[in-house]
Amino acid sequence: MWVAILILAAIWSWTGMLAERYPETLSGYDMMSPERKRCVDIRGLGRFCARLLYVCCGITLAGLPAAILGYERWVLAVLLAPIPVLIVGALWGAWRYDALFLKRFRR
Repeated sequence: MWVAILILAAIWSWTGMLAERYPETLSGYDMMSPERKRCVDIRGLGRFCARLLYVCCGITLAGLPAAILGYERWVLAVLLAPIPVLIVGALWGAWRYDALFLKRFRR
């Protein structure tokens, strides 16, 4: 079970490095119109997403002692913990780095 934690942590870390280095590859950015792209701080959003993915890597690695000691339920809880972090982080990133995000809700 500890091997799965290490693999998942490596995936989180690798995707964080990709988001930081190539923020244009973030989902949906390439489909935006040029006017819409001007409203998004893509460099800032890329850095934010990278940090968010590094936090998910740290949360996953926090379950390593539980996996080594054989606490399967704790390992499952730790493996599922990044999901709410990513959901809240996606909303926070959209609010912080997208100028038109809040304007949609003010109408």
